[in-house]
Amino acid sequence: MARPADDPGVPLDHYRQHAGCGVRFCCQACAWSADVALEAVIARLERRRLGDARTGIRAVARLSHRPCPRCGAQAWETRPAFPPGPSTANATKARSVPLYSFDEPN
Repeated sequence: MARPADDPGVPLDHYRQHAGCGVRFCCQACAWSADVALEAVIARLERRRLGDARTGIRAVARLSHRPCPRCGAQAWETRPAFPPGPSTANATKARSVPLYSFDEPN
């Protein structure tokens, strides 16, 4: 189901519970992206009197008027930028165990 164009998204304040979460600005014209610290985005919104921590993450894209540094377009999309999870390079691989067996009993 498609979201309406005016859907503001989840409030920025919600993402404060995720340590290290930021806001990813993605150019829809060329796919360039940059992550910005969540508190920096909220502080800038408040300083410019455009919003606060209750502003939806999707609405932040509509409030940004800077051109893309790669292509110059102003076609932004914003989404949460969660930090990378713990490294699994040295973790032992878990065996895949089926939760349910669909085999008939013998």
